[in-house]
Amino acid sequence: MKKLLLGLMIAAIAVLAKMNVIFDSSTPEFQRSADTVLTEAMTAVNRLCLEKANGYNDSFDYFSCIDTASAFEDLCRERILSEIPEQLTSPGAVSSNTLRMQKCVVPSS
Repeated sequence: MKKLLLGLMIAAIAVLAKMNVIFDSSTPEFQRSADTVLTEAMTAVNRLCLEKANGYNDSFDYFSCIDTASAFEDLCRERILSEIPEQLTSPGAVSSNTLRMQKCVVPSS
């Protein structure tokens, strides 16, 4: 009985390996779409502009920053996407490109 169960387990593992369900080394463990990363980077624009306007969300500086970020978004996205792979495979790449997008749409004063 034990030999039968062991044989079935080995056969199941072989089938799963053949179907690339297990032991598939072609796909990295960490993978994020570059477009998604840049979209998520834009969620911080409100906070960044608020910091730039010293916490005043009704100031000219705040609204100017929001308008500038909106105006630069497509340009920055296209430029960054043309320079990076479609899939980012490390947390460091995600972090650096998130920061890059944020700096592009909300330039330092």
